[in-house]
Amino acid sequence: MLKYKDMEIRAKERPSSGPGSTEGYKNRTVAGIYGVTLGAFGVHRFYLGYTSIGITQIVVTLLTCGVGALWGIIEGWIILWGGGYFGKDAHGNPLLKYVETMPEGPGSSNESSGDGFPGDGQAISGQSGDGHSDDGHKNIATAALYGVFLGAFGIHRFYLGYTTLGVIQIIVTLSTCGLGALWGMLEGFLILSGTINKDAQGRPLIADVEIVTAETTLSDEYNYKNKAIAGILAIFLGSLGIHRFYLGYTGIGIAQVLLTFSTGLGTIWGVVEGILILTGNIKKDAQGRPLINYKEDYS
Repeated sequence: MLKYKDMEIRAKERPSSGPGSTEGYKNRTVAGIYGVTLGAFGVHRFYLGYTSIGITQIVVTLLTCGVGALWGIIEGWIILWGGGYFGKDAHGNPLLKYVETMPEGPGSSNESSGDGFPGDGQAISGQSGDGHSDDGHKNIATAALYGVFLGAFGIHRFYLGYTTLGVIQIIVTLSTCGLGALWGMLEGFLILSGTINKDAQGRPLIADVEIVTAETTLSDEYNYKNKAIAGILAIFLGSLGIHRFYLGYTGIGIAQVLLTFSTGLGTIWGVVEGILILTGNIKKDAQGRPLINYKEDYS
């Protein structure tokens, strides 16, 4: 029997259905991570449904020789911190920490607005209005990202309540011409690995994302296409429509080649589709078969 495993980082899910379900809501930490690490290509915007803005960010990054990447990185941090404008996706749904059923009824702590979604500024699924969990617990991913990218200034230590250590890290960075940044980066990775797992008050750091492995049975009669290969082909050779030919979309591939030679814009089209493939928004080939990451024979 042929099966494949599809692994991704996504929001921790709790079963939810029926009225009040948050199924389909986007996760704040996932969006923030996309912004900080892949914001140059607008991946966080594609994830949240802002396709036009995502395309604009790619164009700005290319036109500014990479300087435009700061736009996405800044938005990533704002999302992680729980900034107001970035508290919702393109459909107006609030970004959540845990995907779980929202309280219902007049006595619930999260009263819904007239459109069926929680009101602005209200706590959602254990998340307070300022972007932190309502019991004061700090987030692993947020702390780790602060350490890796802003550890030179001890931001992760300030976030976790270690003010003295944060100040020391700033002093070390300034006195060593920036070498102190390595200290913060190392601690960021230690947070991710679970070696540093508590804040200054001794409370455990919480995670609202997880590595998920989904297993699907495949038919050995078909040649399934690989998602990673398709995405990489699109990003690096999308101007020639190679990924579309690979997936069986010959007509679209030819259209991309013609657009590239006539306007040069086919390159942007390919990069955008590559991101959509890698983030799971384009999921099937021309025959309707799922794109897979890798497969194993369990026979």
